[in-house]
Amino acid sequence: MDPEGYYARLGVAPTASHAAITAAFRRRARVLHPDVPGTGNADSFIRLRQAYDVLGDEVARARYDRLARTGIGTAHGGARRDEPPPIPDAYDLPPMPDLPDLPVQERTLRRGVVAGLALLAAVSVGELGLHVARMVENAPPGFPVVPARSPAPPSPAPPSPAPPAPAPDAPSAAGLAAAVPAGVPTHYVLPSGGPAPLWRYDEAQHRYLGAAHLPPFTGVAVLNTPPRDGMVEVQVTEGRGFVDAARLTPGDARAARRAFCSYNAGPPLVPGEVILRHGSGEAALAIDNSSGETMVVSLRAPKGAAALRIAAGPGTTTVSGLPAGPYAVDYVSGTLWSRACGAFVAGQRAWRLPGTVEVAGAARLAVPARNAAEVPPDTLPSD
Repeated sequence: MDPEGYYARLGVAPTASHAAITAAFRRRARVLHPDVPGTGNADSFIRLRQAYDVLGDEVARARYDRLARTGIGTAHGGARRDEPPPIPDAYDLPPMPDLPDLPVQERTLRRGVVAGLALLAAVSVGELGLHVARMVENAPPGFPVVPARSPAPPSPAPPSPAPPAPAPDAPSAAGLAAAVPAGVPTHYVLPSGGPAPLWRYDEAQHRYLGAAHLPPFTGVAVLNTPPRDGMVEVQVTEGRGFVDAARLTPGDARAARRAFCSYNAGPPLVPGEVILRHGSGEAALAIDNSSGETMVVSLRAPKGAAALRIAAGPGTTTVSGLPAGPYAVDYVSGTLWSRACGAFVAGQRAWRLPGTVEVAGAARLAVPARNAAEVPPDTLPSD
């Protein structure tokens, strides 16, 4: 019942109440938070936070428990990446050949039949029996019969557009093409379980056919709710398809990138750690950090390329072997450095010194600097 080990991270049983889960998270967070001297650990805290983000939300927890019951997750053969995956664009949709067909769950059949009985009882029990008999007679062998569209409860929202007709050839991403705009991402793929299958529904065969794989953190635009057969219809660049609702979580492209950076943060920075370095020489630089927190300081050549990027902890950090010359200097602070994204995950702030700083012989640099100007972090040159 705990394929990702989320309950174990919080130290609670799968039957624990919501209050017990919240209390366990707060109790452990007070010990593991990176700002706590002695016991703080950024890597352990982010793993604790990942567990609470799922178990602390009743909807997400229900999805997680359902995945556990159906045997989906890393503990049951799901994929987990040892190396950080590349950041997908909002609608990247790599091809996925040879994905097996996914039959519709039998419980959906039972719900559809019961709804059909209630709807047609006033007309004729005999006609209902004839209708069901025809469906069974014409159904492909080995797959349960389902209505082409399951009845949906009334909703004030406008009905979602119908999916395009399935392609007659083998399943592929091109088979989902539709002349509709991609729209704005409303959800993104959760990393648990690896890439999420994207399916198309074959109305003639009453089954879901594999179309593609959506990498974790890929953004999609959800077109309809509530889920049908546990699936929601989504829009991606190549068209429309269906994704297991349990594999998605609400969030736009910015939220997806922030989640990616958190998930792939890697080990915490060590004061004095050189993150990036180009060139060598005889100059040395002493960085005096009076802020009380670790800052990431960058020295950039006049053309904007970074010559040095270093984690400067509180106190003095010295680095030698630098090429002499003038450098533009900027520095950033924040919470939880992400090695995959080269930025702080939360609370990132950036400053830039005016002009250039001459590094020759034994130079010194003080941060924070009185003459530094705070700038938006996304305006700093990329390395």
